[in-house]
Amino acid sequence: MNNKKPFFGTTKKLIDRVPFLGENKFAELWKYNYYFFGIKVKSITSEKITTLRNADISMSNNTFEFLKNSSEFMNILINNINSCILLLNKDVRLTAFNDNLKTIFSNKKDENLIYQRCGEAIGCAYQIEEKKECGSTSMCLDCELRTAAINTFNSGENIYKEHIIRPFYNTNNQKVSKHLQFSTHIFNYYKDKYVVLLIEDISKFYSESKP
Repeated sequence: MNNKKPFFGTTKKLIDRVPFLGENKFAELWKYNYYFFGIKVKSITSEKITTLRNADISMSNNTFEFLKNSSEFMNILINNINSCILLLNKDVRLTAFNDNLKTIFSNKKDENLIYQRCGEAIGCAYQIEEKKECGSTSMCLDCELRTAAINTFNSGENIYKEHIIRPFYNTNNQKVSKHLQFSTHIFNYYKDKYVVLLIEDISKFYSESKP
């Protein structure tokens, strides 16, 4: 079985198959995993009815090769991923991001965030309260997001689904604690190197708490 994860695209796997009595049909349950920069960003299971007796239960990769030159398709794909996607340079500054950045984090919805430091762009409470640049506050050395991005940039080692709790300011200037799950992936483009930081707000799975 081929377990290689696609850089972009999906994998699918048949996880259950039950025959209908006397109908020559089968109820199948398939699992689809969606990957972005080699990181799984979504998993969906779906049912279907088939008359095939010999289903292919091996993992198959759909690599999106036929759409690799379509910037329109890539923009639609990126902005329909539930996670916040940040493309960071060596200084942990934003060089690109998807729409979910301003939906999940930013307290600066109408501001141009390109080349802002990560903490400044996502409304980090420590950066706002201490009025210092991201990377200079009393908590920056202990910031898991910043440390992960820098370590991935320097070592090339990816991080997968780490869980943290951090305070942020929202659009109403209210301080809230968020449960975050994040992953990092090194990304080379021509001669430049970047870190892809994927962040998911999983606060809804935890009881509400004040920072």
